[in-house]
Amino acid sequence: MIKKQYPAYFFVAAIFLIIISPNLFSNGMFMDGLIYSVISKNLANGSGNFWDLHFTETIFPHFHEHPPLALGLEAVFFKILGDGILTERLYSLLTFIITGIVIIKIMESVTENTGKSTGWLALFFWISIPTVVWAASNNMLENTMMIFTSLSVLFAIKSLYRHKAGNLLLSGFMLFLGFMCKGFTSLFPLSFFFWLFVFDKNFKFKQFFYRTAILMLTIILSFGLMFLIFPESYDSMLAYFNKQVVGGIVKGNTVDSRFYIVKQLLMDIAPMMIIALIIYLLSRKIQKPKPEMLWVWVFIALGVSGVLPIMISMKQRGFYILAALPFFAIAVSVFAFPAVSPLADRIKHEYVYKIFKYLSIILLITGIGLNIYQIGRTGRDKEKIDNIYRIAEVVPHNSVISVHKSFGSDWAMHGYFSRFAEISLDRSPDYKCNYLIVPKGFYSEELNPFEKQHIDLSLYDLYMRKL
Repeated sequence: MIKKQYPAYFFVAAIFLIIISPNLFSNGMFMDGLIYSVISKNLANGSGNFWDLHFTETIFPHFHEHPPLALGLEAVFFKILGDGILTERLYSLLTFIITGIVIIKIMESVTENTGKSTGWLALFFWISIPTVVWAASNNMLENTMMIFTSLSVLFAIKSLYRHKAGNLLLSGFMLFLGFMCKGFTSLFPLSFFFWLFVFDKNFKFKQFFYRTAILMLTIILSFGLMFLIFPESYDSMLAYFNKQVVGGIVKGNTVDSRFYIVKQLLMDIAPMMIIALIIYLLSRKIQKPKPEMLWVWVFIALGVSGVLPIMISMKQRGFYILAALPFFAIAVSVFAFPAVSPLADRIKHEYVYKIFKYLSIILLITGIGLNIYQIGRTGRDKEKIDNIYRIAEVVPHNSVISVHKSFGSDWAMHGYFSRFAEISLDRSPDYKCNYLIVPKGFYSEELNPFEKQHIDLSLYDLYMRKL
């Protein structure tokens, strides 16, 4: 990284921290990320094991909805840092820091002939993507998977220039690790050499074929070794395949159109396309070299390869494409950099450079301070979390308590109870547990065996079975 470019990296990091500051360290989290943090915490504390994960005593006591690697890595953080709510936030932030470093290395690999550090521009476009900003503070499995898919592409690029066999093996192994985080959605970098063959007339079919074959063979051998060394892994992966893959295709239905994910992609990349257009308009009178269009098209195609296969299933969510988004940012950066470079060179004037450097440092400190300020505060689900904390002061930890049927699918409620108090919620209608939670003000004859507990709750009423 060229010394003169450090303020640009500080500036991008500062903008990112400022944008995510309301949510990164405050209490409250998106449902999926909350569930993953509970499972990771449980694994760290001895509930379940790597091949047989555990959510609660009543819901997913044997969790095989996803491969276990990302959850296992997060469990290491819980083992080291403890059960505080900052643990999963720091882990989530670290995944983006690592991915950011890999993005820089990819940019440097494909623009090394410029002699300039271009990674900061790719990072700037990357953090302009709404899903990227959202995922950073919500502990998604895609956060970890994104590290390995990005590393796979980096090693694939490096194999074009040096240590071909070793880098190809590393690229394939990274895809195996990506699969072990989130499954088949991680395999889109297998298309990298195909797109290179399509767009580079000097890259022959034979090269595409045997390089891709090495990647696939590495993945297959990695699975074979895993099944051989850890026989229980086979049952775990088979359960995942039947529940999540087959079930998602046959029964999954979270959207009304298969084109939902394409619409989400267009919404995500719109901000950086607007920024790139503004840069072009500002620099159109400046003489500049032509962009490396080969890499622009390769990375766009690679990103699309990570999006379109999701259309197979009607089970789609916007964050499913998170791992593909760095490559759109890299593509736009490669295209825009020849226009940005003359503008950036003006900042290198000693006086302007000093102003920009100190401004970047001030913004970075501000971003760090804003995040620290949020520690101990509650953002998302504030009222629900407050009520759950109050109930946890009455109900013993590691209990199972009954809940009214209307709370059966309130996954955040289940997640918060398990995350904060190791309390599992029983959705069965016979109310067989000693404690019962019902909606605020609810009453029926079913409650006669219970006595209402007089604690200050706004969403729920807590009942205890009469002695």
